Amino acid sequence: MRNIFFYDQIAQDYDAIMEEERSNGLVRQKVIRKFLETVAPGRVLDFGGGTGSDLGWLTDHYYHVIFCEPSVKMKDLAIRRHQRKSLPGHVEFLSGPAVDFTGWNRDLPFYPPADAILANFAVINCIEDIDTLFRSLSLVVRPGGSLIALLLRPNWRHTLRSMAGLAPGTLEVRYKGYEQTVYVHTPVAVRRASGDYFDFSGWRSLHGSVFSILHLTRK
Repeated sequence: MRNIFFYDQIAQDYDAIMEEERSNGLVRQKVIRKFLETVAPGRVLDFGGGTGSDLGWLTDHYYHVIFCEPSVKMKDLAIRRHQRKSLPGHVEFLSGPAVDFTGWNRDLPFYPPADAILANFAVINCIEDIDTLFRSLSLVVRPGGSLIALLLRPNWRHTLRSMAGLAPGTLEVRYKGYEQTVYVHTPVAVRRASGDYFDFSGWRSLHGSVFSILHLTRK
């Protein structure tokens, strides 16, 4: 809840914050290239879609997007961004309890399941309990479907903590008096949390940035 509150408060500034780091544009292009090379047009869950920065290219490439963003103010900006498109593609915006992945084992947020999941720009790093996260994501993507995610790249200290079975390392992010906790998950931790549901298909660090691209495939 703390991180959702953080994004509600910074929603109006979020796009400008992202644009301040020039490498973010290049990173997004690498994620787009990976996604288009991996996922054929179909139903895509944009998990933690923020202000909708990926909606344009997703709909332009004929994906049917199921948009999940727990910050109401971020989602409102995404809806406005999508409505400004001259030829808007098909986007379904989840709302209410459907945006809370911890309840998906009781009530599925949509059906049929997605063909793939996109979790861009460190969405997974906002979540501490990735065991529950990957269990929940496995419920909403078909067998053989891909999960493409952008995660913060861990350092050697984070890796040692993960190998020892300790809780993930954390970072505190502050902006205009508001605070967010970021959880640094390692490949070891991701394999451990996702292994019952997903095959580990790749983890590639992106040169010149603090990010890595994760690729999982639903079993």
